[in-house]
Amino acid sequence: METATQMSSDTPGASGSGSGTLGTGSGVAGGELPQPEPKVKSRLELRLAASRASSAAMQPSTSSSTAPAQPLDLGGGAGGDKAGTPLDGEGQFDLGLRHMNGTGLRTDTAEAARLFQLAAANGNADAQCHLGVMYEKGLGVKKDNAEAARLFQLAAAQGDADAQCHLGVMYNKGLGVKKDNAEAARLFQLAAAQGNADAQCHLGLMFLSDFKSGCGELKQDHAQAFRWFRMSAEQGHASGQFNLGILYLYGRGVRRNYGEALAWSQKAADQGLAAANYTIGIMHMNGQYGVQQNYAEADRFFQRASGRQVTAVTAASAAAASAAAASAARAAARAGARAASSVLA
Repeated sequence: METATQMSSDTPGASGSGSGTLGTGSGVAGGELPQPEPKVKSRLELRLAASRASSAAMQPSTSSSTAPAQPLDLGGGAGGDKAGTPLDGEGQFDLGLRHMNGTGLRTDTAEAARLFQLAAANGNADAQCHLGVMYEKGLGVKKDNAEAARLFQLAAAQGDADAQCHLGVMYNKGLGVKKDNAEAARLFQLAAAQGNADAQCHLGLMFLSDFKSGCGELKQDHAQAFRWFRMSAEQGHASGQFNLGILYLYGRGVRRNYGEALAWSQKAADQGLAAANYTIGIMHMNGQYGVQQNYAEADRFFQRASGRQVTAVTAASAAAASAAAASAARAAARAGARAASSVLA
């Protein structure tokens, strides 16, 4: 699978032609779909929210005459709490999360990694997956893709959907393991069936490309791509929303519907996805795909795509506005490429 899945030669780009398309352009939206950034957030966010709530519940009230609440200090011995009470894998993992998030005690990624290692050795799938992410990104430990893949494999074997998705990405990219698209597809399918939005988006992208390997194959199927993008998008996944919008835009796997295309792209743009903001900016600049030509709106979306502060548009001529928009589009494409440092390859 290539760095980005090709949709068609008429995917929105920075062209102002009147041919009924937006041209091929360059960068993220110029004939290519953006990729989802693999991450482990769903379980982590739930854990951290519970951790914060637990920490808040243990703080004495400041409305009485009691002393002000003090930060919790649970960092003690090798896998126990401050009192030295041994913790099981779940306790080690929860304590590691507190150090990772700085909930009630100091933020310390090295200590978090140490506690995750203890919990992982005790067979805790959450710890195995989170420690894998730390090795993948070099957080609190030296970056090591092979070790990350090993940890993801341990957690994935226990049915952890986040680990299955991460491991699928590593097989797809050949990071820490031999590149194997068939194994990547299998893992994405396992995770997607459990409702993992990242895996659903990755699987949709794989159904958009026709790849074969010695271990199996997954043939191009736009209807399946639409199905998985829809599932991902309905969970609020920005890349899933944008890719769903692209399928509506060109009628791939679903009847063409410009209103739906714009609506889903707008949802992704509102989450800060550069490619979505860039594409909507192109629509406004060229006045196509059911969108009224509006250079001020085009400039606003281009600036959002490139991460610059939105400023008022002066009363420049249409030609000057178009040139400025095209320049912003190029900057947006570069920004989108930088943001895609951990995408599928």
